[in-house]
Amino acid sequence: LTSFSAATHSLEFELAIEWAENSELPARLTSESEQHEQSLSDGDNNYTLRFDELTPDTEYHLEITDGSTVCFSGDYRTEAIEPLTPVGETLLPDGISLTFDGTALTGEYTVYLDGAAAGTIRAEQAEIAWTGLNAKTSYRVTVEDEHGDTVFDKTYHTPAYQISVTETSAELYMTSIRVELNVEHADAPLTATLGGLSQALQNGANVLLATDLTPGTAYTLE
Repeated sequence: LTSFSAATHSLEFELAIEWAENSELPARLTSESEQHEQSLSDGDNNYTLRFDELTPDTEYHLEITDGSTVCFSGDYRTEAIEPLTPVGETLLPDGISLTFDGTALTGEYTVYLDGAAAGTIRAEQAEIAWTGLNAKTSYRVTVEDEHGDTVFDKTYHTPAYQISVTETSAELYMTSIRVELNVEHADAPLTATLGGLSQALQNGANVLLATDLTPGTAYTLE
C-alpha cells in the first residue's frame, strides 16, 4: 500500500503489485453487513483500487489474495458525515432565514421545508429564506448533501405577531371624544375603555365615541 484516502462513501487505495503467481488478484472489502469485490491485475505495477457506495463511519476490512495466500490485508474506516450548523438564524412571524458557513459547503445541498424541496445552498450561496409562513407554527428544516445524507435537521417555531394599536385621529368636543384606532395582528377582539365607554376592537379601523362627558375633565383611553 503506497497511499490511502477515505471519504464518507468511498475508500481509495494506491497499491504496488509484484511477484504475483496469478494474473488476477481478487480484492475483497467487507464490513459486518456489506461485501464488495474487485480484481487487480499483476501487469500493473501501481494500481488504484477504489470502492464507492460505502456506508459512512463504518469499519471495513480489505483483503487481497493470490490463490490461497493472503498477500495484503488491513482495516479502514470511512469518514463520518459532518453535520452543518447555521451561523445565523432569523425567525419572524411570517418567515425563516438561515445562513450557513460557505467554507463548510463542499457541494450543492438540497434544503427541505416540512419534507418538500425548497431550494439549494452551496459555497457561493449559503443563505436560504422563506416568507409567507404562518405565525405560531412549527416548521421542520432539513438539509441533504449530494449523497442524500441528512446533514441538518431542526424544527423552528415562528413567533406570534406583536399586537399593534395605532391612533389615527382624535377629536375632542365639550362633552364628547371621538377616537379612530387601527388594530393589527390581534388574535382575538381587544377591549378599549374611554370615559365609561367599553368597546370591542377588531383588526382594522375602529371608531370610539364617548359622549355625555364632563367638560374640562381629563379622560384616559385604555
